[in-house]
Amino acid sequence: AAGQVPLDAPTMTLSTEGASLALRHAQQILTASSCSLRHALSMVAYTITGYDHRYVLRAAERYNLRPDAILCVKVPALPANAPCEIEAVAYKEPVHIWRDAAI
Repeated sequence: AAGQVPLDAPTMTLSTEGASLALRHAQQILTASSCSLRHALSMVAYTITGYDHRYVLRAAERYNLRPDAILCVKVPALPANAPCEIEAVAYKEPVHIWRDAAI
């Protein structure tokens, strides 16, 4: 689910929901592929200067995502002047395979 920004589809405007909406968009794309954010092998959150990356981490908590599994990168600007952009790579077989490696 590459490059999900908080764009409200009906109005084609940026939403004030920020990271929550961007994560919801990523979840919808992954669901269509029989995956979910819980299957994410990697997640990158791009945030502009002035947008607190903790908004992304708080939004991720709603999906039970580990905050240490999300790489937050500050960038000078994003498409459509979005405050954040979420990128996720998911694989639907073993969920978080690195967690099982120590067992």
